[in-house]
Amino acid sequence: MRGEPLIDRIHAAATRNPLLLRFTQGTRVLLSVGFLAPGMTKLLGHRFVTVVTDDPVGRFFEALYQAGAYWRFLGAAQVLAAVLVMSRRTTALGALLFVGITLNISLITVSLSFGNTAIVAALMLLASVWLLLWDYPRWASLLGLPPPAFEEDRLARGERLGWLICASGGWGVTCVTRGLFGSANLPVFWASLALGLTGGLLVLVAWVRAWRRRPIR
Repeated sequence: MRGEPLIDRIHAAATRNPLLLRFTQGTRVLLSVGFLAPGMTKLLGHRFVTVVTDDPVGRFFEALYQAGAYWRFLGAAQVLAAVLVMSRRTTALGALLFVGITLNISLITVSLSFGNTAIVAALMLLASVWLLLWDYPRWASLLGLPPPAFEEDRLARGERLGWLICASGGWGVTCVTRGLFGSANLPVFWASLALGLTGGLLVLVAWVRAWRRRPIR
């Protein structure tokens, strides 16, 4: 352990921390839920927001929307990142996509003076960078560094399932708020909300079980 590089020791200590492990998983879910519905909106060729075109922000969004294929490409990238980040095998690739997406959003919000939205965008960028650093062993070799031993997700199967169900419910709720389900909004909303709450309950049960099994010091 002492012969390992400092970054490997820091990473190992972080990934063994149960609170940081769950914080990271929660961050994945929040980013995924936050981007899937807006991405689907763009992918389907709908306007993201309804704004007037007599100010820079309105003209910017209208120009993107009128770009057509590029607008759909932006949506596809967001949907892809939202899906990839939820899988153990592809979470590093999803995090990398999110860094690019959120960096782009942050630069736009600062350049066009979006006000407090710039703060939200900066927090999303920090969250994406955190996820990328968390999966550092998966891409260390790209920098010419020897990849350290990396223990896979240590969450129990029931807790992983709970987080995935939470994300699924969140996807449904946010898609409803974007009007992506047509006239069937209300039933889908309540079903998605119930699904999300069920997933949250599974996560809570897993936390209680993990707390009861904690070692006695």
